[in-house]
Amino acid sequence: MVEKLVLRNSSKKDEKILLDWRNNFETRKNSFNNKIISKSEHSKWFANIISNKKFKAIIGELNKKPFGVVIFEVISSSAFVSINLAPEKRGLGLGSMLLNRACLNFSEESNVILRAKIKKDNYKSLECFKKASFTPNKITSNIVYLENKICLIGAIEKIRSKNNVNWMNLMRLAFSVAPNEAKKIIRKIDDDDKKISKLLKILGK
Repeated sequence: MVEKLVLRNSSKKDEKILLDWRNNFETRKNSFNNKIISKSEHSKWFANIISNKKFKAIIGELNKKPFGVVIFEVISSSAFVSINLAPEKRGLGLGSMLLNRACLNFSEESNVILRAKIKKDNYKSLECFKKASFTPNKITSNIVYLENKICLIGAIEKIRSKNNVNWMNLMRLAFSVAPNEAKKIIRKIDDDDKKISKLLKILGK
């Protein structure tokens, strides 16, 4: 039976399992804060994550069992992204699949550039993010900063496709109500489009 990946928003029932994943040795080793997190510390953090609109936590499930979480923190025009998986689900290629799906899901709601920062020696996480269309834009002695604009472009494409329907409906209405005036406007639009096309050719040289 093929396991189906399902995304859902995190809820109170995820608090314990996220703490278990966070305190896993491998997670702590690759985290910027490698200390064990207490239950009370985690409760405060988790309450903020699920109640603060600046955050969004998306849980990935296989056959209704949680296996990973992607967390987005919106700061200005960016959203900083982190991911964590259940220890037994690592190394199976699920991380990049979950990350990619979660980023596409998030970008449909929030028009921001996705960013991440990862330890330079955390090769598995770097590979996971690169497979999810994140590219390095700054590298220091021990940190790689990445960004993903592909998801934002995809979100724009979806919005534009919907807006094209609105544009066609507007044209139908114009030609039904005032066909002669509509023709004049269409000619002007065509002239301007030709000017834009010439500018694009210059940019493409």
